[in-house]
Amino acid sequence: MLQHKIMKAFVVFAVVSSFLLPAMATAPGPVSGKWSGAVSIKNEAGEAQSQPVFLILTQDGKKLTGTGGPSEDEQGFNIDNGAVDGNKVSFDVTVEDALYHSTAQLTENELNGETIRSQTNGVKVTLKLALKRVK
Repeated sequence: MLQHKIMKAFVVFAVVSSFLLPAMATAPGPVSGKWSGAVSIKNEAGEAQSQPVFLILTQDGKKLTGTGGPSEDEQGFNIDNGAVDGNKVSFDVTVEDALYHSTAQLTENELNGETIRSQTNGVKVTLKLALKRVK
């Protein structure tokens, strides 16, 4: 009788697990989704200059992929070398003659950090990155 109850409990657990585990394994990571904001830099006069950024990101474990551009409709760049480690996010975007390497801290609905623009001629510029999750 006891063996029958144990076997029945095991079967129920196996059936429930077969439905829950695949759903948990394919659930998007906390960085997945749409993010909107800007990269900015202060010029010599101290005025902030910024460019709009719109990212569509997909997190699979520690791997981060996606696209980027100035708006949701203009997604002309691929996210390369994307990684998520806890609340730290990093990725690269190549635009013409420059590599943009971004690192950011993830809070609930924000990605804040910096982007280093490295041009092929050796010039490097550090930009501020500020993105908010699009709901």
